[in-house]
Amino acid sequence: MGNPKRIRKKYDVPKRPWNKTRIMGEKDLLERYGLASKKELRVMDSVVKKKKDAIKKLLAESSEAGAKGKANIINSLNRIGLLSVDASISDVLGLGVTDILERRLQTVVYRLGLAKTPKQARQFILHRFISVNGRRVTIPGYLVRKEEENTIGYFEGKKPKTMEVELKKPELQKKDELKAEAKIQLDEKKEEEEIPKELK
Repeated sequence: MGNPKRIRKKYDVPKRPWNKTRIMGEKDLLERYGLASKKELRVMDSVVKKKKDAIKKLLAESSEAGAKGKANIINSLNRIGLLSVDASISDVLGLGVTDILERRLQTVVYRLGLAKTPKQARQFILHRFISVNGRRVTIPGYLVRKEEENTIGYFEGKKPKTMEVELKKPELQKKDELKAEAKIQLDEKKEEEEIPKELK
């Protein structure tokens, strides 16, 4: 069993560390989803791999326990919005790391328009601006369940200052435009007043 106090790794390291195509692919995913490190990517990848490995073991079993185990895996993936209830085993085996990255709180916050970029979404979560089902969640890698998706928002309706400034920008632009127009009108009036004096 091991020591329960000992923290164990939640992910597997790639067998070939210097594979260029894999490194470039991981770099693209880090930028696209605003991940802090490759560790987060590998943790998500290991979640999918564990589900795949579990269902592969159950493929050989034709008993009731095997069928029940397959249904449990599909239901667990359905709860976090990765698969539908009537999904098959081939759907489970076809899952990739991008599918589970889409279910992270950081990505969902960005997709809902509560942040302008994935990195900004991460910042809002860590700075305790985001709530799920009325409670604060400060873990960007939190896997959002289907029923929780509609409950995500700003904690107590308080928007971050950066979002408030961006909402005010169009109004500020209108004010600047009005000021510019008023200036042009004043300049035109001054020119009209000066012309008769020169003619005299």
